Amino acid sequence: MMMSQVGLRTEARNAERFAANFSGRAGVAFPRVYLPLDSKDVLVETFCDGIPLRAFLDIDGHTPFDRELGARGLDAFLHMLIYDNFVHADLHPGNIMVSLSPPFVGSPLDRFVEDFYDMSPFNRGRGMHEKQLPSSAQVHRHVRSILDSHEADEISTHQKNKEIHAYADLLYQSGFTASLVFLDCGLVTLLDDFNRRNFIDLFESVCTFDGNRAGNLMIDRCLTPELVVSPDVFVLRIQDIILRVRKVSLQLSKLTFSEIFEPVMRAVRIHHVRLAPDFINIIMAMFILEGIGRRLDPESDVLRAALPMLRSWLKEDAKNELTYPQHARGSTSPSTASWNLLKVWMYIELREYLDRVRSWGYDDQEFFGEFSPFLTADSSLA
Repeated sequence: MMMSQVGLRTEARNAERFAANFSGRAGVAFPRVYLPLDSKDVLVETFCDGIPLRAFLDIDGHTPFDRELGARGLDAFLHMLIYDNFVHADLHPGNIMVSLSPPFVGSPLDRFVEDFYDMSPFNRGRGMHEKQLPSSAQVHRHVRSILDSHEADEISTHQKNKEIHAYADLLYQSGFTASLVFLDCGLVTLLDDFNRRNFIDLFESVCTFDGNRAGNLMIDRCLTPELVVSPDVFVLRIQDIILRVRKVSLQLSKLTFSEIFEPVMRAVRIHHVRLAPDFINIIMAMFILEGIGRRLDPESDVLRAALPMLRSWLKEDAKNELTYPQHARGSTSPSTASWNLLKVWMYIELREYLDRVRSWGYDDQEFFGEFSPFLTADSSLA
Protein backbone atom coordinates (compact mmCIF):
# COMPACT_ATOMS: atom_id res chain seq x y z
CA MET A 1 0.00 0.00 0.00
CA MET A 2 2.79 2.44 0.89
CA MET A 3 4.37 1.94 -2.53
CA SER A 4 1.31 3.58 -4.10
CA GLN A 5 2.58 6.91 -2.74
CA VAL A 6 5.83 6.66 -4.66
CA GLY A 7 4.20 7.09 -8.07
CA LEU A 8 2.74 10.60 -8.12
CA ARG A 9 0.52 9.78 -11.08
CA THR A 10 -1.49 7.59 -8.71
CA GLU A 11 -1.98 10.50 -6.33
CA ALA A 12 -3.00 12.71 -9.23
CA ARG A 13 -5.67 10.23 -10.33
CA ASN A 14 -6.91 9.88 -6.75
CA ALA A 15 -7.16 13.65 -6.32
CA GLU A 16 -9.11 13.95 -9.57
CA ARG A 17 -11.53 11.25 -8.49
CA PHE A 18 -12.06 12.83 -5.06
CA ALA A 19 -12.66 16.22 -6.67
CA ALA A 20 -15.25 14.67 -8.98
CA ASN A 21 -16.96 12.78 -6.15
CA PHE A 22 -17.32 15.97 -4.08
CA SER A 23 -17.93 18.42 -6.92
CA GLY A 24 -21.57 18.90 -5.91
CA ARG A 25 -21.04 18.95 -2.15
CA ALA A 26 -20.35 22.19 -0.30
CA GLY A 27 -17.96 22.36 2.61
CA VAL A 28 -15.23 19.99 1.38
CA ALA A 29 -12.60 20.64 -1.28
CA PHE A 30 -9.61 18.87 -2.80
CA PRO A 31 -6.72 20.40 -4.75
CA ARG A 32 -7.08 20.22 -8.52
CA VAL A 33 -4.28 18.57 -10.46
CA TYR A 34 -2.79 19.57 -13.81
CA LEU A 35 -2.59 16.19 -15.50
CA PRO A 36 -0.64 17.34 -18.60
CA LEU A 37 2.16 18.54 -16.29
CA ASP A 38 2.21 15.53 -13.99
CA SER A 39 4.60 12.60 -14.14
CA LYS A 40 5.62 9.77 -11.83
CA ASP A 41 8.13 12.14 -10.20
CA VAL A 42 6.30 15.48 -10.35
CA LEU A 43 2.83 16.43 -9.13
CA VAL A 44 1.41 19.87 -10.01
CA GLU A 45 -1.71 20.96 -8.08
CA THR A 46 -3.66 24.12 -7.41
CA PHE A 47 -2.64 26.10 -4.34
CA CYS A 48 -5.14 25.72 -1.49
CA ASP A 49 -5.04 28.53 1.04
CA GLY A 50 -6.20 27.75 4.56
CA ILE A 51 -5.48 27.35 8.26
CA PRO A 52 -3.97 24.17 9.72
CA LEU A 53 -6.63 22.14 11.50
CA ARG A 54 -4.39 22.05 14.57
CA ALA A 55 -5.24 25.72 15.13
CA PHE A 56 -8.69 24.50 16.23
CA LEU A 57 -7.55 21.27 17.91
CA ASP A 58 -4.74 22.69 20.08
CA ILE A 59 -6.64 25.42 21.90
CA ASP A 60 -8.59 25.25 25.13
CA GLY A 61 -12.35 25.18 24.75
CA HIS A 62 -14.21 25.40 21.47
CA THR A 63 -14.63 28.03 18.78
CA PRO A 64 -18.04 28.70 17.15
CA PHE A 65 -16.79 26.87 14.03
CA ASP A 66 -15.89 23.60 15.78
CA ARG A 67 -19.28 21.91 15.52
CA GLU A 68 -19.56 22.79 11.81
CA LEU A 69 -16.06 21.50 11.10
CA GLY A 70 -16.66 18.24 12.97
CA ALA A 71 -19.92 17.64 11.12
CA ARG A 72 -18.35 18.38 7.73
CA GLY A 73 -15.44 16.02 8.34
CA LEU A 74 -17.64 13.17 9.53
CA ASP A 75 -20.10 13.71 6.69
CA ALA A 76 -17.28 13.67 4.13
CA PHE A 77 -15.81 10.43 5.46
CA LEU A 78 -19.17 8.66 5.54
CA HIS A 79 -19.83 9.90 2.01
CA MET A 80 -16.56 8.27 0.91
CA LEU A 81 -17.38 5.04 2.74
CA ILE A 82 -21.08 4.57 1.98
CA TYR A 83 -21.59 6.26 -1.39
CA ASP A 84 -18.25 6.18 -3.15
CA ASN A 85 -16.36 3.18 -1.70
CA PHE A 86 -13.28 5.34 -2.25
CA VAL A 87 -11.86 6.42 1.11
CA HIS A 88 -8.99 8.79 1.88
CA ALA A 89 -6.78 6.59 4.06
CA ASP A 90 -4.50 9.29 5.47
CA LEU A 91 -6.82 11.85 7.08
CA HIS A 92 -4.68 12.93 10.01
CA PRO A 93 -4.78 16.61 11.07
CA GLY A 94 -1.67 17.43 9.03
CA ASN A 95 -3.56 16.63 5.84
CA ILE A 96 -6.61 18.74 6.67
CA MET A 97 -6.88 22.50 6.38
CA VAL A 98 -9.69 24.86 7.32
CA SER A 99 -10.91 27.56 4.95
CA LEU A 100 -12.94 30.45 6.37
CA SER A 101 -15.09 32.29 3.83
CA PRO A 102 -16.91 35.61 4.23
CA PRO A 103 -20.65 35.72 3.49
CA PHE A 104 -21.96 36.32 -0.03
CA VAL A 105 -18.60 35.76 -1.66
CA GLY A 106 -20.14 33.74 -4.46
CA SER A 107 -22.67 36.30 -5.76
CA PRO A 108 -21.94 39.90 -6.84
CA LEU A 109 -25.65 40.67 -6.53
CA ASP A 110 -25.69 39.51 -2.92
CA ARG A 111 -22.61 41.63 -2.19
CA PHE A 112 -24.30 44.67 -3.76
CA VAL A 113 -27.42 44.17 -1.62
CA GLU A 114 -25.26 43.72 1.47
CA ASP A 115 -23.25 46.89 0.76
CA PHE A 116 -26.44 48.83 0.02
CA TYR A 117 -27.94 47.78 3.34
CA ASP A 118 -24.73 48.67 5.17
CA MET A 119 -25.05 52.25 3.87
CA SER A 120 -28.76 52.54 4.53
CA PRO A 121 -30.21 54.40 7.55
CA PHE A 122 -31.93 51.16 8.63
CA ASN A 123 -28.63 49.58 9.58
CA ARG A 124 -27.76 49.90 13.24
CA GLY A 125 -24.64 48.60 14.91
CA ARG A 126 -23.68 45.75 12.58
CA GLY A 127 -20.18 45.46 13.97
CA MET A 128 -17.75 44.11 11.42
CA HIS A 129 -20.14 44.85 8.53
CA GLU A 130 -19.61 48.56 9.15
CA LYS A 131 -16.18 48.03 7.58
CA GLN A 132 -15.11 46.00 4.58
CA LEU A 133 -15.03 42.33 5.52
CA PRO A 134 -11.58 40.73 5.22
CA SER A 135 -11.04 38.21 2.47
CA SER A 136 -10.38 34.54 3.14
CA ALA A 137 -6.68 35.06 2.39
CA GLN A 138 -6.46 37.91 4.92
CA VAL A 139 -8.21 35.85 7.58
CA HIS A 140 -5.95 32.86 7.00
CA ARG A 141 -2.87 35.06 7.06
CA HIS A 142 -3.89 36.63 10.36
CA VAL A 143 -4.54 33.28 12.07
CA ARG A 144 -1.27 31.84 10.77
CA SER A 145 0.56 34.89 12.11
CA ILE A 146 -0.84 34.14 15.57
CA LEU A 147 0.36 30.52 15.31
CA ASP A 148 3.79 31.63 14.06
CA SER A 149 4.15 34.10 16.93
CA HIS A 150 3.38 31.33 19.39
CA GLU A 151 5.86 28.93 17.80
CA ALA A 152 8.53 31.65 17.94
CA ASP A 153 7.80 32.11 21.69
CA GLU A 154 6.71 35.69 21.08
CA ILE A 155 3.35 35.08 22.77
CA SER A 156 2.26 32.58 25.41
CA THR A 157 -0.10 29.68 24.85
CA HIS A 158 -2.74 31.49 26.86
CA GLN A 159 -2.40 34.60 24.70
CA LYS A 160 -2.53 32.53 21.51
CA ASN A 161 -5.74 30.81 22.63
CA LYS A 162 -7.27 34.12 23.68
CA GLU A 163 -6.51 35.79 20.33
CA ILE A 164 -7.81 32.86 18.25
CA HIS A 165 -11.01 32.64 20.30
CA ALA A 166 -11.65 36.39 20.02
CA TYR A 167 -10.98 36.43 16.27
CA ALA A 168 -13.08 33.31 15.64
CA ASP A 169 -16.00 34.83 17.58
CA LEU A 170 -15.78 38.03 15.53
CA LEU A 171 -15.67 36.12 12.23
CA TYR A 172 -18.58 33.89 13.21
CA GLN A 173 -20.72 36.86 14.20
CA SER A 174 -19.91 38.45 10.85
CA GLY A 175 -21.29 35.47 8.94
CA PHE A 176 -18.09 33.62 8.01
CA THR A 177 -18.46 29.91 7.29
CA ALA A 178 -15.90 27.11 7.63
CA SER A 179 -15.04 24.40 5.14
CA LEU A 180 -12.40 21.67 4.94
CA VAL A 181 -9.62 21.05 2.43
CA PHE A 182 -8.23 17.51 2.23
CA LEU A 183 -4.63 17.09 1.03
CA ASP A 184 -2.26 14.25 0.18
CA CYS A 185 -4.49 11.81 -1.68
CA GLY A 186 -1.77 9.22 -2.22
CA LEU A 187 -3.30 6.65 0.13
CA VAL A 188 -6.83 5.47 -0.59
CA THR A 189 -8.83 2.40 0.31
CA LEU A 190 -11.41 0.58 -1.77
CA LEU A 191 -13.26 -2.44 -0.46
CA ASP A 192 -13.94 -5.13 -3.02
CA ASP A 193 -17.30 -6.91 -2.93
CA PHE A 194 -16.02 -9.59 -0.57
CA ASN A 195 -14.43 -7.24 1.98
CA ARG A 196 -17.31 -4.79 1.79
CA ARG A 197 -19.73 -7.60 2.58
CA ASN A 198 -17.48 -8.63 5.49
CA PHE A 199 -17.46 -5.06 6.82
CA ILE A 200 -21.24 -4.73 6.57
CA ASP A 201 -21.82 -8.16 8.14
CA LEU A 202 -19.53 -7.34 11.04
CA PHE A 203 -21.12 -3.90 11.49
CA GLU A 204 -24.54 -5.53 11.55
CA SER A 205 -23.45 -8.06 14.19
CA VAL A 206 -22.07 -5.30 16.40
CA CYS A 207 -25.19 -3.15 16.04
CA THR A 208 -27.44 -6.10 16.92
CA PHE A 209 -25.16 -7.15 19.79
CA ASP A 210 -24.58 -10.62 18.36
CA GLY A 211 -21.10 -11.07 19.78
CA ASN A 212 -20.89 -14.79 19.00
CA ARG A 213 -21.63 -14.19 15.31
CA ALA A 214 -19.26 -11.23 15.14
CA GLY A 215 -16.39 -13.27 16.60
CA ASN A 216 -16.97 -16.25 14.34
CA LEU A 217 -17.30 -14.03 11.26
CA MET A 218 -13.94 -12.43 11.98
CA ILE A 219 -12.29 -15.84 12.28
CA ASP A 220 -13.98 -17.46 9.29
CA ARG A 221 -13.24 -14.54 6.95
CA CYS A 222 -9.74 -13.60 8.06
CA LEU A 223 -6.75 -14.32 5.82
CA THR A 224 -5.41 -17.26 7.85
CA PRO A 225 -8.20 -18.80 9.95
CA GLU A 226 -6.08 -21.89 10.60
CA LEU A 227 -3.48 -19.81 12.47
CA VAL A 228 -5.88 -18.18 14.93
CA VAL A 229 -4.78 -18.71 18.54
CA SER A 230 -7.53 -20.00 20.89
CA PRO A 231 -10.52 -19.17 18.63
CA ASP A 232 -13.07 -20.02 21.33
CA VAL A 233 -11.45 -17.54 23.72
CA PHE A 234 -11.40 -14.90 20.95
CA VAL A 235 -15.15 -15.32 20.39
CA LEU A 236 -15.76 -14.96 24.13
CA ARG A 237 -13.68 -11.76 24.18
CA ILE A 238 -15.76 -10.29 21.35
CA GLN A 239 -18.96 -11.27 23.14
CA ASP A 240 -17.77 -9.56 26.34
CA ILE A 241 -16.82 -6.39 24.44
CA ILE A 242 -20.21 -6.16 22.75
CA LEU A 243 -22.10 -6.83 26.00
CA ARG A 244 -20.25 -3.90 27.59
CA VAL A 245 -21.10 -1.69 24.64
CA ARG A 246 -24.74 -2.68 24.92
CA LYS A 247 -25.05 -0.99 28.31
CA VAL A 248 -24.85 2.45 26.71
CA SER A 249 -26.41 1.57 23.37
CA LEU A 250 -29.67 3.48 23.84
CA GLN A 251 -27.87 6.79 24.17
CA LEU A 252 -26.08 7.29 20.88
CA SER A 253 -23.97 10.20 22.08
CA LYS A 254 -22.33 7.89 24.67
CA LEU A 255 -21.44 5.20 22.12
CA THR A 256 -18.31 5.88 20.08
CA PHE A 257 -16.78 3.91 17.27
CA SER A 258 -13.57 3.66 19.29
CA GLU A 259 -15.37 2.05 22.22
CA ILE A 260 -16.51 -0.70 19.87
CA PHE A 261 -13.48 -1.39 17.73
CA GLU A 262 -10.45 -0.45 19.87
CA PRO A 263 -10.81 -3.49 22.17
CA VAL A 264 -11.80 -5.57 19.14
CA MET A 265 -8.54 -4.69 17.40
CA ARG A 266 -6.61 -5.50 20.58
CA ALA A 267 -8.22 -8.96 20.66
CA VAL A 268 -7.41 -9.38 16.96
CA ARG A 269 -3.73 -8.74 17.69
CA ILE A 270 -3.58 -11.07 20.70
CA HIS A 271 -5.24 -14.00 18.90
CA HIS A 272 -3.48 -13.49 15.53
CA VAL A 273 -6.67 -12.90 13.56
CA ARG A 274 -5.29 -11.53 10.27
CA LEU A 275 -7.84 -9.20 8.76
CA ALA A 276 -7.60 -7.85 5.21
CA PRO A 277 -5.39 -4.72 4.99
CA ASP A 278 -8.13 -2.63 3.35
CA PHE A 279 -10.47 -3.59 6.18
CA ILE A 280 -7.91 -2.42 8.76
CA ASN A 281 -7.33 0.83 6.85
CA ILE A 282 -11.04 1.65 7.02
CA ILE A 283 -11.14 1.02 10.76
CA MET A 284 -7.99 3.08 11.43
CA ALA A 285 -9.32 5.95 9.33
CA MET A 286 -12.54 5.91 11.34
CA PHE A 287 -10.53 5.94 14.58
CA ILE A 288 -8.62 9.04 13.51
CA LEU A 289 -11.58 10.92 12.10
CA GLU A 290 -13.84 10.20 15.04
CA GLY A 291 -11.08 11.39 17.39
CA ILE A 292 -10.88 14.67 15.48
CA GLY A 293 -14.67 14.95 15.38
CA ARG A 294 -15.03 14.34 19.12
CA ARG A 295 -12.38 16.95 19.88
CA LEU A 296 -14.24 19.51 17.79
CA ASP A 297 -17.71 18.42 18.91
CA PRO A 298 -17.98 16.09 21.94
CA GLU A 299 -21.58 15.29 20.98
CA SER A 300 -20.71 14.08 17.47
CA ASP A 301 -21.89 10.58 16.69
CA VAL A 302 -20.89 8.32 13.81
CA LEU A 303 -24.07 6.25 13.80
CA ARG A 304 -26.41 9.23 13.94
CA ALA A 305 -24.46 11.02 11.21
CA ALA A 306 -24.67 7.90 9.04
CA LEU A 307 -28.48 7.74 9.18
CA PRO A 308 -29.29 10.19 6.34
CA MET A 309 -26.75 8.52 4.07
CA LEU A 310 -27.97 5.05 4.88
CA ARG A 311 -31.52 6.16 4.08
CA SER A 312 -30.47 7.68 0.77
CA TRP A 313 -28.17 4.81 -0.18
CA LEU A 314 -30.78 2.16 0.58
CA LYS A 315 -33.43 4.12 -1.31
CA GLU A 316 -31.20 4.30 -4.38
CA ASP A 317 -30.22 0.65 -4.02
CA ALA A 318 -33.87 -0.40 -3.80
CA LYS A 319 -34.65 1.67 -6.90
CA ASN A 320 -31.88 -0.15 -8.78
CA GLU A 321 -33.24 -3.49 -7.61
CA LEU A 322 -36.70 -2.65 -8.97
CA THR A 323 -35.47 -1.09 -12.21
CA TYR A 324 -32.65 -3.50 -13.05
CA PRO A 325 -33.34 -6.64 -11.02
CA GLN A 326 -31.37 -8.99 -13.24
CA HIS A 327 -28.79 -6.78 -14.89
CA ALA A 328 -27.67 -5.16 -11.63
CA ARG A 329 -27.55 -8.26 -9.44
CA GLY A 330 -27.97 -11.25 -11.66
CA SER A 331 -31.17 -12.30 -9.89
CA THR A 332 -34.45 -10.84 -8.71
CA SER A 333 -33.60 -11.16 -5.02
CA PRO A 334 -31.83 -8.38 -3.10
CA SER A 335 -28.14 -8.84 -2.44
CA THR A 336 -26.96 -10.16 0.90
CA ALA A 337 -24.96 -6.97 1.51
CA SER A 338 -27.99 -4.77 0.86
CA TRP A 339 -30.17 -6.84 3.19
CA ASN A 340 -27.58 -6.73 5.97
CA LEU A 341 -27.17 -2.99 5.57
CA LEU A 342 -30.94 -2.63 5.65
CA LYS A 343 -31.01 -4.43 9.01
CA VAL A 344 -28.28 -2.15 10.34
CA TRP A 345 -30.25 0.90 9.20
CA MET A 346 -33.50 -0.35 10.76
CA TYR A 347 -31.77 -1.04 14.07
CA ILE A 348 -30.07 2.36 14.22
CA GLU A 349 -33.36 4.05 13.30
CA LEU A 350 -35.05 2.28 16.21
CA ARG A 351 -32.32 3.33 18.63
CA GLU A 352 -32.50 6.90 17.33
CA TYR A 353 -36.26 6.90 17.92
CA LEU A 354 -35.92 5.51 21.45
CA ASP A 355 -33.18 8.01 22.21
CA ARG A 356 -35.47 10.87 21.13
CA VAL A 357 -38.38 9.49 23.18
CA ARG A 358 -36.13 9.38 26.25
CA SER A 359 -35.08 13.00 25.70
CA TRP A 360 -38.53 14.50 25.14
CA GLY A 361 -38.80 17.70 27.11
CA TYR A 362 -35.09 17.76 27.85
CA ASP A 363 -33.75 18.86 24.47
CA ASP A 364 -34.61 22.56 24.14
CA GLN A 365 -38.31 21.75 23.85
CA GLU A 366 -37.52 20.19 20.46
CA PHE A 367 -40.83 18.46 19.90
CA PHE A 368 -43.46 20.72 21.45
CA GLY A 369 -41.81 24.10 21.87
CA GLU A 370 -43.44 26.22 24.55
CA PHE A 371 -46.36 23.77 24.73
CA SER A 372 -44.20 20.84 25.80
CA PRO A 373 -46.13 18.78 28.38
CA PHE A 374 -42.85 18.12 30.19
CA LEU A 375 -41.85 21.74 30.61
CA THR A 376 -43.63 24.56 32.33
CA ALA A 377 -42.74 28.16 32.97
CA ASP A 378 -41.74 27.25 36.52
CA SER A 379 -39.77 24.16 35.58
CA SER A 380 -36.09 24.17 36.42
CA LEU A 381 -35.47 22.43 33.12
CA ALA A 382 -36.98 25.30 31.09
